[in-house]
Amino acid sequence: GMLNHSLLTAEAVLRVGLPLAGILVNDISADRDESADSNLQMLTRFASCPVLGRVPFASGTPTHSEFFASLDWEALSRSGS
Repeated sequence: GMLNHSLLTAEAVLRVGLPLAGILVNDISADRDESADSNLQMLTRFASCPVLGRVPFASGTPTHSEFFASLDWEALSRSGS
């Protein structure tokens, strides 16, 4: 699922020499199961780039302030981007 896809995508991006600031995770449903938090923890542990945050589920398009509030600005600044 999400872990495999995210880790393989990050690896492929880095392998071809493209810059990668990090991974941003989004919730696809208002009803998060318990794997949502554990997946984020595992991704943070094993990813070769920063995990920049989680965008919460929104029934419509999130506002700019909602989107930017979900970013881990410290992780983004460490990514060198």
